[in-house]
Amino acid sequence: MDRRINRNFLISLFLVNIIPVFGYIWSLLNINRNNARLMLFIICIFDFFLAIKVPPYQDLFRRYTETYYSYFPGITLQEALENKIDILFYMNSWFFYKLRIPFFYIPALYSALTIYSIYSSYLILLKNRLNNDLYYKTSRFLISSLVIISAVNIIGIATTLRFGLAASLMIKAIVLVFNNERKKGITYIILSILMHASMLIPLSALLASRFIKINRITSILGCFISILFSTVLMRYVLTHFSLFGLSNYFLVGYVDSVWSSFSTDISTLFFITVQYSLAIFFLSKTMKKSQENPGFDNFINIFLIVCFLLTISVTVFNRFFNGIALILLMYRYFLDLNYINRSWLVKYFCIGIIFYNMIFINVYVQRRPIMLGSMYTALYTPPMFNAFYTMDDFNGYLRKINAKGDWIGHELGK
Repeated sequence: MDRRINRNFLISLFLVNIIPVFGYIWSLLNINRNNARLMLFIICIFDFFLAIKVPPYQDLFRRYTETYYSYFPGITLQEALENKIDILFYMNSWFFYKLRIPFFYIPALYSALTIYSIYSSYLILLKNRLNNDLYYKTSRFLISSLVIISAVNIIGIATTLRFGLAASLMIKAIVLVFNNERKKGITYIILSILMHASMLIPLSALLASRFIKINRITSILGCFISILFSTVLMRYVLTHFSLFGLSNYFLVGYVDSVWSSFSTDISTLFFITVQYSLAIFFLSKTMKKSQENPGFDNFINIFLIVCFLLTISVTVFNRFFNGIALILLMYRYFLDLNYINRSWLVKYFCIGIIFYNMIFINVYVQRRPIMLGSMYTALYTPPMFNAFYTMDDFNGYLRKINAKGDWIGHELGK
Protein backbone atom coordinates (compact mmCIF):
# COMPACT_ATOMS: atom_id res chain seq x y z
CA MET A 1 0.00 0.00 0.00
CA ASP A 2 1.66 3.25 -1.10
CA ARG A 3 1.69 6.63 0.61
CA ARG A 4 -0.95 8.07 -1.71
CA ILE A 5 -3.40 5.35 -0.68
CA ASN A 6 -2.64 5.93 2.98
CA ARG A 7 -3.07 9.66 2.49
CA ASN A 8 -6.46 9.34 0.75
CA PHE A 9 -7.74 6.97 3.41
CA LEU A 10 -6.52 9.19 6.25
CA ILE A 11 -7.99 12.29 4.62
CA SER A 12 -11.34 10.48 4.23
CA LEU A 13 -11.23 9.24 7.82
CA PHE A 14 -10.44 12.73 9.12
CA LEU A 15 -13.14 14.41 7.03
CA VAL A 16 -15.88 11.88 7.80
CA ASN A 17 -15.38 12.62 11.51
CA ILE A 18 -15.42 16.41 11.03
CA ILE A 19 -17.70 17.14 8.05
CA PRO A 20 -19.10 13.69 7.14
CA VAL A 21 -20.35 14.48 3.63
CA PHE A 22 -16.88 15.72 2.57
CA GLY A 23 -15.29 12.51 3.84
CA TYR A 24 -17.92 10.48 2.00
CA ILE A 25 -17.42 12.32 -1.29
CA TRP A 26 -13.63 12.13 -0.96
CA SER A 27 -13.77 8.37 -0.37
CA LEU A 28 -16.08 7.85 -3.38
CA LEU A 29 -13.94 9.87 -5.76
CA ASN A 30 -10.70 8.20 -4.68
CA ILE A 31 -11.70 4.53 -4.85
CA ASN A 32 -9.21 2.45 -6.82
CA ARG A 33 -8.16 -1.20 -7.13
CA ASN A 34 -5.77 -0.98 -4.17
CA ASN A 35 -7.75 0.95 -1.59
CA ALA A 36 -11.34 -0.16 -2.29
CA ARG A 37 -11.80 -2.00 1.00
CA LEU A 38 -10.37 0.89 2.99
CA MET A 39 -12.68 3.37 1.29
CA LEU A 40 -15.59 0.97 1.83
CA PHE A 41 -14.88 1.29 5.56
CA ILE A 42 -15.30 5.08 5.32
CA ILE A 43 -18.50 4.69 3.29
CA CYS A 44 -19.89 2.35 5.95
CA ILE A 45 -19.07 4.86 8.70
CA PHE A 46 -20.91 7.61 6.84
CA ASP A 47 -23.95 5.43 6.12
CA PHE A 48 -24.03 4.20 9.73
CA PHE A 49 -24.27 7.69 11.19
CA LEU A 50 -26.69 8.83 8.49
CA ALA A 51 -29.05 5.94 9.28
CA ILE A 52 -28.87 6.58 13.03
CA LYS A 53 -31.14 9.58 12.45
CA VAL A 54 -33.83 7.64 10.58
CA PRO A 55 -37.21 8.08 12.32
CA PRO A 56 -39.52 5.13 13.16
CA TYR A 57 -41.26 5.38 9.79
CA GLN A 58 -43.22 2.83 7.70
CA ASP A 59 -41.87 -0.73 8.28
CA LEU A 60 -39.44 0.54 10.90
CA PHE A 61 -42.41 1.85 12.92
CA ARG A 62 -43.96 -1.61 12.96
CA ARG A 63 -40.70 -3.40 13.72
CA TYR A 64 -39.97 -1.02 16.60
CA THR A 65 -43.43 -0.95 18.19
CA GLU A 66 -43.82 -4.74 17.91
CA THR A 67 -40.45 -5.43 19.55
CA TYR A 68 -38.22 -3.06 21.48
CA TYR A 69 -40.97 -0.53 22.29
CA SER A 70 -43.36 -3.17 23.65
CA TYR A 71 -40.77 -5.19 25.59
CA PHE A 72 -40.83 -5.19 29.41
CA PRO A 73 -37.93 -5.74 31.85
CA GLY A 74 -38.73 -9.39 32.56
CA ILE A 75 -39.22 -10.52 28.95
CA THR A 76 -37.28 -13.65 28.04
CA LEU A 77 -35.66 -14.51 24.74
CA GLN A 78 -38.17 -17.33 24.30
CA GLU A 79 -41.06 -14.87 24.67
CA ALA A 80 -39.44 -12.44 22.21
CA LEU A 81 -39.04 -15.21 19.63
CA GLU A 82 -42.49 -16.75 20.07
CA ASN A 83 -44.16 -17.52 16.71
CA LYS A 84 -41.19 -16.08 14.83
CA ILE A 85 -39.54 -17.95 11.95
CA ASP A 86 -36.90 -15.43 10.89
CA ILE A 87 -35.44 -14.92 14.35
CA LEU A 88 -32.25 -12.93 13.80
CA PHE A 89 -33.77 -9.43 13.96
CA TYR A 90 -35.90 -10.35 16.97
CA MET A 91 -32.88 -11.73 18.80
CA ASN A 92 -31.04 -8.53 17.94
CA SER A 93 -33.87 -6.36 19.30
CA TRP A 94 -34.07 -8.40 22.50
CA PHE A 95 -30.32 -8.23 23.14
CA PHE A 96 -30.24 -4.49 22.51
CA TYR A 97 -33.19 -4.01 24.85
CA LYS A 98 -31.58 -6.09 27.61
CA LEU A 99 -28.24 -4.31 27.18
CA ARG A 100 -29.98 -0.92 27.06
CA ILE A 101 -28.51 -0.12 23.66
CA PRO A 102 -30.77 2.36 21.82
CA PHE A 103 -32.92 0.76 19.12
CA PHE A 104 -31.88 3.31 16.48
CA TYR A 105 -28.47 1.65 16.30
CA ILE A 106 -30.14 -1.36 14.63
CA PRO A 107 -31.15 0.40 11.37
CA ALA A 108 -27.73 2.09 11.36
CA LEU A 109 -25.95 -1.24 11.76
CA TYR A 110 -28.09 -2.98 9.13
CA SER A 111 -27.54 -0.19 6.60
CA ALA A 112 -23.75 -0.29 7.04
CA LEU A 113 -23.70 -4.10 6.81
CA THR A 114 -25.82 -4.00 3.65
CA ILE A 115 -23.54 -1.65 1.73
CA TYR A 116 -20.53 -3.62 2.97
CA SER A 117 -21.98 -6.95 1.80
CA ILE A 118 -23.01 -5.70 -1.63
CA TYR A 119 -19.83 -3.85 -2.55
CA SER A 120 -17.46 -6.42 -1.03
CA SER A 121 -19.26 -9.08 -3.09
CA TYR A 122 -18.36 -7.17 -6.23
CA LEU A 123 -14.73 -7.01 -5.09
CA ILE A 124 -14.73 -10.79 -4.57
CA LEU A 125 -15.87 -11.32 -8.16
CA LEU A 126 -13.12 -9.01 -9.37
CA LYS A 127 -10.49 -10.87 -7.38
CA ASN A 128 -9.95 -13.42 -10.15
CA ARG A 129 -9.12 -10.59 -12.54
CA LEU A 130 -6.29 -9.04 -10.57
CA ASN A 131 -3.83 -9.71 -13.37
CA ASN A 132 -5.99 -8.09 -16.03
CA ASP A 133 -5.42 -4.35 -15.97
CA LEU A 134 -8.33 -3.83 -18.35
CA TYR A 135 -10.72 -4.51 -15.46
CA TYR A 136 -8.91 -2.14 -13.14
CA LYS A 137 -8.27 0.94 -15.22
CA THR A 138 -9.00 3.81 -12.84
CA SER A 139 -12.00 5.30 -14.63
CA ARG A 140 -13.62 1.92 -15.36
CA PHE A 141 -13.21 0.69 -11.81
CA LEU A 142 -14.40 3.98 -10.31
CA ILE A 143 -17.53 4.21 -12.45
CA SER A 144 -18.55 0.58 -11.85
CA SER A 145 -17.96 0.99 -8.11
CA LEU A 146 -20.05 4.15 -7.91
CA VAL A 147 -22.93 2.58 -9.84
CA ILE A 148 -23.05 -0.36 -7.41
CA ILE A 149 -22.63 1.76 -4.28
CA SER A 150 -25.28 4.25 -5.41
CA ALA A 151 -27.70 1.38 -6.13
CA VAL A 152 -27.92 0.64 -2.39
CA ASN A 153 -30.78 2.71 -0.98
CA ILE A 154 -29.42 3.33 2.52
CA ILE A 155 -32.49 5.07 3.94
CA GLY A 156 -34.75 2.50 2.31
CA ILE A 157 -32.73 -0.25 4.00
CA ALA A 158 -32.94 1.54 7.35
CA THR A 159 -36.73 1.91 7.19
CA THR A 160 -37.43 -1.65 6.03
CA LEU A 161 -34.67 -3.34 8.07
CA ARG A 162 -34.91 -7.07 7.55
CA PHE A 163 -35.36 -7.62 3.82
CA GLY A 164 -32.58 -5.30 2.67
CA LEU A 165 -29.95 -6.83 4.93
CA ALA A 166 -31.17 -10.36 4.23
CA ALA A 167 -30.98 -9.75 0.45
CA SER A 168 -27.42 -8.41 0.74
CA LEU A 169 -26.37 -11.45 2.79
CA MET A 170 -27.90 -13.75 0.16
CA ILE A 171 -26.06 -11.86 -2.59
CA LYS A 172 -22.82 -12.36 -0.67
CA ALA A 173 -23.67 -16.06 -0.23
CA ILE A 174 -24.32 -16.54 -3.96
CA VAL A 175 -21.04 -14.85 -4.87
CA LEU A 176 -19.10 -16.95 -2.37
CA VAL A 177 -20.67 -20.19 -3.59
CA PHE A 178 -19.70 -19.45 -7.19
CA ASN A 179 -16.27 -18.32 -6.06
CA ASN A 180 -15.63 -21.81 -4.59
CA GLU A 181 -15.99 -20.63 -1.00
CA ARG A 182 -18.97 -22.84 -0.20
CA LYS A 183 -18.54 -23.07 3.57
CA LYS A 184 -18.62 -19.30 3.91
CA GLY A 185 -21.46 -19.17 1.42
CA ILE A 186 -23.56 -21.62 3.45
CA THR A 187 -22.97 -19.52 6.58
CA TYR A 188 -24.28 -16.43 4.79
CA ILE A 189 -27.27 -18.39 3.45
CA ILE A 190 -28.23 -19.42 6.97
CA LEU A 191 -27.85 -15.86 8.28
CA SER A 192 -29.90 -14.52 5.38
CA ILE A 193 -32.80 -16.93 5.95
CA LEU A 194 -32.74 -16.30 9.70
CA MET A 195 -33.01 -12.59 8.96
CA HIS A 196 -35.90 -12.96 6.47
CA ALA A 197 -37.52 -16.32 5.69
CA SER A 198 -38.35 -15.22 2.14
CA MET A 199 -34.68 -15.80 1.28
CA LEU A 200 -35.75 -19.42 0.82
CA ILE A 201 -36.86 -18.21 -2.64
CA PRO A 202 -33.38 -17.33 -3.99
CA LEU A 203 -32.06 -20.40 -2.17
CA SER A 204 -34.49 -22.56 -4.17
CA ALA A 205 -33.15 -20.95 -7.36
CA LEU A 206 -29.59 -21.63 -6.23
CA LEU A 207 -30.38 -25.30 -5.63
CA ALA A 208 -32.23 -25.56 -8.95
CA SER A 209 -29.23 -24.10 -10.78
CA ARG A 210 -27.21 -27.12 -9.70
CA PHE A 211 -29.41 -29.41 -11.77
CA ILE A 212 -30.95 -27.19 -14.47
CA LYS A 213 -28.85 -25.50 -17.15
CA ILE A 214 -30.42 -22.84 -19.37
CA ASN A 215 -29.16 -19.97 -21.50
CA ARG A 216 -30.30 -16.36 -21.43
CA ILE A 217 -32.70 -16.69 -24.38
CA THR A 218 -34.49 -19.58 -22.66
CA SER A 219 -34.53 -17.57 -19.45
CA ILE A 220 -36.20 -14.56 -21.10
CA LEU A 221 -38.79 -16.84 -22.72
CA GLY A 222 -39.36 -18.44 -19.30
CA CYS A 223 -39.90 -14.98 -17.79
CA PHE A 224 -42.71 -14.21 -20.25
CA ILE A 225 -44.35 -17.59 -19.57
CA SER A 226 -44.02 -16.99 -15.82
CA ILE A 227 -45.86 -13.67 -16.08
CA LEU A 228 -48.75 -15.39 -17.87
CA PHE A 229 -49.10 -18.22 -15.35
CA SER A 230 -47.93 -16.51 -12.14
CA THR A 231 -51.40 -15.76 -10.76
CA VAL A 232 -52.80 -19.26 -11.33
CA LEU A 233 -49.67 -21.23 -10.46
CA MET A 234 -48.59 -19.26 -7.36
CA ARG A 235 -52.10 -19.08 -5.92
CA TYR A 236 -52.42 -22.86 -6.33
CA VAL A 237 -49.09 -23.46 -4.58
CA LEU A 238 -49.89 -21.01 -1.77
CA THR A 239 -53.34 -22.46 -1.11
CA HIS A 240 -52.29 -26.12 -1.23
CA PHE A 241 -48.90 -26.07 0.51
CA SER A 242 -48.03 -24.57 3.88
CA LEU A 243 -44.38 -23.74 3.05
CA PHE A 244 -43.32 -23.52 6.71
CA GLY A 245 -46.46 -21.53 7.55
CA LEU A 246 -45.52 -18.69 5.20
CA SER A 247 -48.21 -19.27 2.57
CA ASN A 248 -51.06 -17.62 4.47
CA TYR A 249 -48.80 -14.71 5.48
CA PHE A 250 -47.85 -14.18 1.83
CA LEU A 251 -51.44 -14.39 0.59
CA VAL A 252 -52.91 -12.03 3.19
CA GLY A 253 -50.04 -9.56 3.26
CA TYR A 254 -48.94 -9.38 -0.38
CA VAL A 255 -51.47 -11.00 -2.72
CA ASP A 256 -54.92 -10.15 -1.36
CA SER A 257 -53.95 -6.61 -0.34
CA VAL A 258 -53.00 -3.24 -1.79
CA TRP A 259 -49.41 -4.50 -2.07
CA SER A 260 -50.34 -6.82 -4.95
CA SER A 261 -50.37 -3.96 -7.48
CA PHE A 262 -48.52 -0.71 -7.98
CA SER A 263 -49.62 2.89 -7.98
CA THR A 264 -50.30 4.47 -11.35
CA ASP A 265 -49.30 8.02 -10.44
CA ILE A 266 -46.80 9.75 -12.72
CA SER A 267 -43.81 9.58 -10.35
CA THR A 268 -44.26 5.84 -9.76
CA LEU A 269 -44.57 5.16 -13.48
CA PHE A 270 -41.42 7.22 -14.09
CA PHE A 271 -39.36 5.23 -11.58
CA ILE A 272 -40.70 1.91 -12.89
CA THR A 273 -39.83 2.91 -16.46
CA VAL A 274 -36.28 3.84 -15.49
CA GLN A 275 -35.73 0.70 -13.40
CA TYR A 276 -36.84 -1.66 -16.14
CA SER A 277 -34.95 0.28 -18.78
CA LEU A 278 -31.82 -0.33 -16.72
CA ALA A 279 -32.70 -4.00 -16.40
CA ILE A 280 -33.16 -4.33 -20.15
CA PHE A 281 -29.82 -2.61 -20.72
CA PHE A 282 -27.93 -4.96 -18.38
CA LEU A 283 -29.76 -7.99 -19.79
CA SER A 284 -28.99 -7.07 -23.38
CA LYS A 285 -25.32 -6.49 -22.62
CA THR A 286 -24.82 -9.86 -20.88
CA MET A 287 -26.50 -12.23 -23.35
CA LYS A 288 -23.27 -14.05 -24.14
CA LYS A 289 -22.41 -16.88 -21.76
CA SER A 290 -19.56 -16.11 -19.35
CA GLN A 291 -16.46 -18.23 -19.89
CA GLU A 292 -15.02 -17.45 -16.45
CA ASN A 293 -18.06 -18.29 -14.32
CA PRO A 294 -20.85 -20.06 -16.28
CA GLY A 295 -22.46 -21.29 -13.05
CA PHE A 296 -23.07 -17.69 -11.93
CA ASP A 297 -24.67 -16.95 -15.29
CA ASN A 298 -26.88 -20.01 -15.04
CA PHE A 299 -28.09 -19.01 -11.57
CA ILE A 300 -29.03 -15.53 -12.82
CA ASN A 301 -31.01 -17.08 -15.69
CA ILE A 302 -32.98 -19.32 -13.35
CA PHE A 303 -33.49 -16.66 -10.70
CA LEU A 304 -34.96 -14.28 -13.27
CA ILE A 305 -37.67 -16.85 -14.04
CA VAL A 306 -38.33 -17.30 -10.31
CA CYS A 307 -38.68 -13.52 -9.91
CA PHE A 308 -41.28 -13.33 -12.68
CA LEU A 309 -43.21 -16.18 -11.10
CA LEU A 310 -43.72 -13.76 -8.20
CA THR A 311 -45.51 -11.14 -10.30
CA ILE A 312 -48.74 -12.21 -8.59
CA SER A 313 -47.59 -9.55 -6.12
CA VAL A 314 -45.85 -6.53 -7.63
CA THR A 315 -44.34 -5.63 -4.25
CA VAL A 316 -42.71 -9.03 -3.80
CA PHE A 317 -41.56 -9.13 -7.41
CA ASN A 318 -39.95 -5.69 -7.11
CA ARG A 319 -38.20 -6.64 -3.90
CA PHE A 320 -36.51 -9.67 -5.39
CA PHE A 321 -35.97 -8.27 -8.87
CA ASN A 322 -34.56 -4.90 -7.81
CA GLY A 323 -33.04 -6.04 -4.52
CA ILE A 324 -31.18 -9.10 -5.81
CA ALA A 325 -31.53 -9.83 -9.54
CA LEU A 326 -30.67 -6.32 -10.74
CA ILE A 327 -27.61 -6.16 -8.46
CA LEU A 328 -26.37 -9.49 -9.83
CA LEU A 329 -26.93 -8.28 -13.40
CA MET A 330 -24.84 -5.21 -12.59
CA TYR A 331 -22.02 -7.41 -11.30
CA ARG A 332 -22.26 -9.52 -14.44
CA TYR A 333 -22.17 -6.51 -16.74
CA PHE A 334 -19.21 -4.82 -15.05
CA LEU A 335 -17.22 -8.06 -15.34
CA ASP A 336 -17.98 -8.35 -19.05
CA LEU A 337 -15.89 -7.16 -21.98
CA ASN A 338 -18.96 -5.23 -23.16
CA TYR A 339 -18.26 -2.89 -20.26
CA ILE A 340 -14.49 -2.98 -20.61
CA ASN A 341 -14.78 -2.01 -24.29
CA ARG A 342 -17.66 0.38 -23.72
CA SER A 343 -18.20 3.44 -25.88
CA TRP A 344 -18.13 7.00 -24.57
CA LEU A 345 -21.94 6.99 -24.71
CA VAL A 346 -22.17 4.05 -22.30
CA LYS A 347 -19.68 5.75 -20.00
CA TYR A 348 -21.94 8.79 -19.66
CA PHE A 349 -24.97 6.52 -19.39
CA CYS A 350 -23.37 4.87 -16.33
CA ILE A 351 -22.56 8.28 -14.86
CA GLY A 352 -26.22 9.17 -15.40
CA ILE A 353 -27.22 6.04 -13.44
CA ILE A 354 -25.05 7.20 -10.54
CA PHE A 355 -26.72 10.61 -10.37
CA TYR A 356 -30.18 9.07 -10.84
CA ASN A 357 -29.61 6.68 -7.93
CA MET A 358 -28.08 9.33 -5.68
CA ILE A 359 -30.60 12.11 -6.33
CA PHE A 360 -33.89 10.39 -7.15
CA ILE A 361 -33.76 6.98 -5.46
CA ASN A 362 -31.74 7.87 -2.37
CA VAL A 363 -33.06 11.39 -1.79
CA TYR A 364 -36.33 12.18 -3.60
CA VAL A 365 -38.03 8.82 -2.96
CA GLN A 366 -36.91 8.95 0.68
CA ARG A 367 -37.74 12.62 1.22
CA ARG A 368 -40.35 11.94 3.93
CA PRO A 369 -38.10 10.16 6.46
CA ILE A 370 -35.28 12.59 5.56
CA MET A 371 -37.42 15.62 6.42
CA LEU A 372 -39.24 14.04 9.37
CA GLY A 373 -36.00 12.98 11.05
CA SER A 374 -33.94 15.97 9.83
CA MET A 375 -31.55 13.35 8.50
CA TYR A 376 -29.76 15.94 6.35
CA THR A 377 -28.07 17.22 9.52
CA ALA A 378 -25.94 14.05 9.47
CA LEU A 379 -24.20 15.44 6.37
CA TYR A 380 -22.47 18.16 8.35
CA THR A 381 -22.73 17.12 12.00
CA PRO A 382 -19.65 15.30 13.42
CA PRO A 383 -20.56 11.74 14.46
CA MET A 384 -19.48 12.41 18.06
CA PHE A 385 -22.53 14.64 18.49
CA ASN A 386 -24.78 11.59 18.11
CA ALA A 387 -23.96 10.92 21.77
CA PHE A 388 -26.61 13.55 22.55
CA TYR A 389 -29.27 11.72 20.49
CA THR A 390 -31.36 9.53 22.80
CA MET A 391 -34.33 7.20 22.79
CA ASP A 392 -36.45 10.08 24.05
CA ASP A 393 -35.68 11.89 20.78
CA PHE A 394 -36.45 8.74 18.78
CA ASN A 395 -39.73 8.12 20.64
CA GLY A 396 -40.70 11.75 20.09
CA TYR A 397 -41.34 10.96 16.44
CA LEU A 398 -44.11 8.54 17.40
CA ARG A 399 -46.36 11.53 18.10
CA LYS A 400 -46.04 12.50 14.43
CA ILE A 401 -46.70 9.02 12.99
CA ASN A 402 -50.06 7.28 12.60
CA ALA A 403 -50.89 3.63 13.19
CA LYS A 404 -49.86 2.74 9.62
CA GLY A 405 -46.40 4.17 10.08
CA ASP A 406 -47.13 7.24 7.92
CA TRP A 407 -46.08 10.78 8.77
CA ILE A 408 -49.30 12.55 9.78
CA GLY A 409 -50.16 15.20 7.20
CA HIS A 410 -47.57 13.83 4.77
CA GLU A 411 -48.97 10.35 4.13
CA LEU A 412 -47.89 8.35 1.08
CA GLY A 413 -50.05 9.17 -1.91
CA LYS A 414 -50.56 12.80 -0.91
